Amino acid sequence: MARFIKIKKENFASSLNMTADVVLGSDQIGAVIKGTYAAPGNADACTVYFSGASYLQFTDTAKGADIALAINNALSANPGGVLAIVQLDASVEITAIAKA
Repeated sequence: MARFIKIKKENFASSLNMTADVVLGSDQIGAVIKGTYAAPGNADACTVYFSGASYLQFTDTAKGADIALAINNALSANPGGVLAIVQLDASVEITAIAKA
């Protein structure tokens, strides 16, 4: 059975105009790191790598580690469940998304 994690639309900046939650297939996620593809460890971003070399990068100034931790916690939570929600602190607001 497929498993998913969900990032609530409320966790995205209003400037991104997200009108729905973001749902990611956890069985396709290979790694989650603080930083970007070009700058691993960058404190402003979190990158989710998928099988097949694609990735999503989430940005929030100085909150990359918080986003990565919340996503990793969702991936390891509720082992038998179908959907886990990424629990981001109210101070975290994703301000940009990049895909490659």
